[in-house]
Amino acid sequence: MSTDVPRVLDIAQKIAQIELGVTVRRAYDTFREQVVAVIIEWLPDLTRARIGTDTVVLKEVVGEELLLPRRRNNATPNLPPEVLSIETETSNAVRVTWLYL
Repeated sequence: MSTDVPRVLDIAQKIAQIELGVTVRRAYDTFREQVVAVIIEWLPDLTRARIGTDTVVLKEVVGEELLLPRRRNNATPNLPPEVLSIETETSNAVRVTWLYL
């Protein structure tokens, strides 16, 4: 990871010259994808769990939470511009929608 974009691109070009695949991405995007992958893998396990003899309550809670509108908070100004533009384009997005954006 580096904030020196020209240096990162130069290193990427050198790696590509020896015919290795290379992708330069923001750490934010990579981290976000990894977190979402963990959440998506975890959801089926959570919905198979039970509380006592009740096998439905966790499914209902998870479904309810994922279908609620996304909470807005004061962290919005810190988001990258492309995320802010998505937020204005998808006015009624629910939480589960944001896992896939």
